[in-house]
Amino acid sequence: MSEPPRVWTVSEVSTALRRLIESRVPAMWIGGEVGNLTIHRSGHVYFTIKDGASQLNAVFFDGAAIVKRLGIAQGAQVEVFGNMGIYPARGSYQLNVQTMRPRGKGTLQEQYEARVKKLRAEGLFAEARKKKLPLLPSCIGIVTSPDGAALRDFLQVLERRTAGLHVRLAPTAVQGEGAADAIVQALADLVHHGDCDVIVITRGGGSTEDLWEFNNERLARTIARCPVPVISAVGHEVDHTVADFVADVRAPTPSAAAELVSPEHAELAATVGAARDRLVRAMVWAVQVRRGRLDSLANHFVMRRPQALVELYCQRLDELSLRLAQGARQSMRIKRHQLEQLSAMLQARVRSLATGREREKIVAYEQRLAMALQRAPERATERLSSLVQQLELLSPQRVLDRGYAILQTPEGQAVRAADEVAVGDRLRARLADGALTVEVQPATD
Repeated sequence: MSEPPRVWTVSEVSTALRRLIESRVPAMWIGGEVGNLTIHRSGHVYFTIKDGASQLNAVFFDGAAIVKRLGIAQGAQVEVFGNMGIYPARGSYQLNVQTMRPRGKGTLQEQYEARVKKLRAEGLFAEARKKKLPLLPSCIGIVTSPDGAALRDFLQVLERRTAGLHVRLAPTAVQGEGAADAIVQALADLVHHGDCDVIVITRGGGSTEDLWEFNNERLARTIARCPVPVISAVGHEVDHTVADFVADVRAPTPSAAAELVSPEHAELAATVGAARDRLVRAMVWAVQVRRGRLDSLANHFVMRRPQALVELYCQRLDELSLRLAQGARQSMRIKRHQLEQLSAMLQARVRSLATGREREKIVAYEQRLAMALQRAPERATERLSSLVQQLELLSPQRVLDRGYAILQTPEGQAVRAADEVAVGDRLRARLADGALTVEVQPATD
């Protein structure tokens, strides 16, 4: 019998749908009209966002301050950024809003887009000009407000991951008129001090107006010219300023920036340990390979009896000389036979020719052929003599002919070093034309 179908609970269905939506539907911007706006005393904002055909429930957790600052009211046109989710209690899907802005381009947005287009055309955003972050910075410069949450978040993460890193703070205003000039001066102070390996510019999130100073063109050019790598960690992940584009690296939050400049102790120790283990394994393998080669050489018959190698090459040389002579004689016989066949063919052709001119040509060819037949043995002999001379130059006997000798013990072992014999030992010395028996005497200066 087949198993009965599974019966799901309502909660299981809601949970499955929530997981499906959250994993398959990415965060997105949605534009529309605000309806059913409710600002709860908890600070959360509940509303619908709709167009002429559909509407979507939305919730903006802790968004009351932003909604009030932007002046969002019932019927306002807005753009919101967030993730789709499921509210299990009602089994309805909703948009979990992360940020909100009034819909439509205003003066600031037009200025921002024009500035981005201009600086991109100049190459200030090109990846090729951006610098790499140091692996282990000895000093980290940070440009931010000394009273902001961004500094506290940054230092907390830094202390947790890599305690003891030196941090140099360049305090500055991070919003409001004149903040961009103050940030430029703070950057210059850190560069002038000269001990920072990386600089982080950071602040928390805010409205477009709050972050506007980070779109300043002078600040962007100062970041691009900075000789030290610069990380921009301005606003939230959905916020993008000109400083983010021109910086060497963008971090979505101050905490993320701290993680970029501070390798965790455990992770760093594991990396170093793994590298050490690989190095040790490589060294052990190299030693084993070289030890094997050394053992193989030590056990080779040439090392035990060097004379055997000389004898082997002598035998090989004799064999090659014999083969060369035989081959030369065989080649000459073959060539002579071929020439005789050609001569007979030509003679037959001459007899069959009718014209005197053709006969003259045949006679000339016959004379040239006779000369070639006459010179062929001479050339073969010269070639054979040259090859024999080359073989003789390679003969080990030539080494003995130059005055060298091979010393051997009575057992036939070659003597390679002075410490292998003692005073009074009798040895056999092989010379170019014979052998001698010699006796070891004390060495004299």
